[in-house]
Amino acid sequence: MTIKYSWTSTQGTSSVEGSAPTNAKVKTVYLNGAPTGQYVTISRIDLEHQGWTGAVFTVNTSGNVWYPTATLPATAPWAGHFVNDGPWVATPTVLSANSSSRLNMDLVITWEAADTTPVPVGNKRVNRGADFNGDGKGDLGTFTPNSWLVHLSNGETFSTQDWTAGSFATWSAGDVPVIGDFDGDQRTDTALPYIPTNSWVVNRSTGTGFSGRFWGQFLYSGESIPMAGDVDGDGKEEAIYFSQHHGWRILFKHASEYQFGRVSTWSGAAGTWGDIPLVGDFNGDKRTDTAVFTPNNTWLVNLSTGTSWQSQPWYGGAGTWGDIPLAGDFNGDGKTDTAVFTQNSTWLVNLSTGSGWQTQQWPGAWGKTWGEIPVVGDFNGDGKADTGTFSPNNGWVLNLSWGGSWMPVVFSNPGSVWGDIPLNAPPHMIHRYVRTGRWYDLPVKASLHGLGGKCLDADWQEPVPNGSKVQQWRCTDGMNQMWNLHPDGTIRGLGDKCLDVEWLEPLPNGAKVQMWECTGGQNQKWTLRRDGSIQGLGGKCLDADWLEPVPDGNKVQMWDCTGGTNQRWQPVFH
Repeated sequence: MTIKYSWTSTQGTSSVEGSAPTNAKVKTVYLNGAPTGQYVTISRIDLEHQGWTGAVFTVNTSGNVWYPTATLPATAPWAGHFVNDGPWVATPTVLSANSSSRLNMDLVITWEAADTTPVPVGNKRVNRGADFNGDGKGDLGTFTPNSWLVHLSNGETFSTQDWTAGSFATWSAGDVPVIGDFDGDQRTDTALPYIPTNSWVVNRSTGTGFSGRFWGQFLYSGESIPMAGDVDGDGKEEAIYFSQHHGWRILFKHASEYQFGRVSTWSGAAGTWGDIPLVGDFNGDKRTDTAVFTPNNTWLVNLSTGTSWQSQPWYGGAGTWGDIPLAGDFNGDGKTDTAVFTQNSTWLVNLSTGSGWQTQQWPGAWGKTWGEIPVVGDFNGDGKADTGTFSPNNGWVLNLSWGGSWMPVVFSNPGSVWGDIPLNAPPHMIHRYVRTGRWYDLPVKASLHGLGGKCLDADWQEPVPNGSKVQQWRCTDGMNQMWNLHPDGTIRGLGDKCLDVEWLEPLPNGAKVQMWECTGGQNQKWTLRRDGSIQGLGGKCLDADWLEPVPDGNKVQMWDCTGGTNQRWQPVFH
């Protein structure tokens, strides 16, 4: 439960919006804001409540720059105590200001009290994300080769469990995992449209594991992006897929048994293959709708009537083609919004009005870096969807929603590794990764860290000649160690030349790796594999000569893929 207090100065007054819940303890206090006017400089803010003082937020700002958000110090006297209702007074120390200056602050209090707000039937997952054990808190999950890992949230931390036993968990070429509450028990299940048998396989959550079985045929041809949602509002989610040849199609469940029974193509839906599809309850009527973000930077929303779609263009939404949209109820009002992870590594939020968008740029997020995998879920169980990213160091950074700002937290992941599929990621990204081995459809800049922690390095020459040496060197973040990973499979570096393998047939171990003009040839195509290797021409791997310690100038070559640490390259995105 979150209560917001607002305070505005020059007068130094405060006002309360909300009240403390009965028998609640203060858990966190979070402060953010911005000055308006010019020449405002603030050094600190003191916080007082009911005679308790001592919490100090140290800030430093001038002009119109947002000052850093701050969290309640652990030594604050009311932390973890029952409190009485009443005003919280924030007193800034203003070093300089002029007559037009104002300071606007939001004070957000989180209480140690259960959020008992009932979740309406039919819109739990689409508004809040995955909840594998049904406790009301959003969880994380990953699909690994032949296993399912779930990271169960208790609202503050995550515990990793392997839920493979009893499930169907075969990682087959082309199978795209999807999450949804297919049996309506308020626990998130996993599913796979299993291509070898043209069937849907559903792993129903028991709360402590999965129970897998076939649920019938999936009946589509060509490319399709599977999703899930409760389009008819009956409390059970259907399989929805956005297909290359058939648009939006729905697989409805049999009334009396656990399998899909009929496929339907409702009339009236907008969307063309190549658009980015999303699902959510965008107008808050407890039925799942669908939407697409188009290459023209427009939003088209298909509202469900329960038996058909009503397509509408929704205006006012932010986003540029190439950005990554996610769906979730970020302000907790019961309507699905969208959050856009931009190419500048920032987050934009499009709040749903029920018929359009209201765009806001919320402060406080750690956008992390373009190239990491964005995820969504209600990780602290407060009824508002949060965002985050999964990174190559196998960790999660999560931005908890406060309804108008973010608070970042870090979760070090002990189970999943880069190359596994985060189930909380956008469906179109999961589909792309399964089909192509790439998460992004735009270039991603990264340094590539290999054996001995040294970086893949292009010998610095100006201009860069064809045949220029590629080697390992201590990491400097120099331009000769920056590589653009392109959707066409090329890896482009210094002088916009391509990472190139000398073309020999058959390709021997030790074949030369060099820089060359980009030609589009197969000797310049690379695949980043889930084990950290980079596979190229002839199915051989990018290999560092095994020397200890690794010297600057260490040879990089092609070699049979062995899985050795000298063939593992960790991208660090920039």
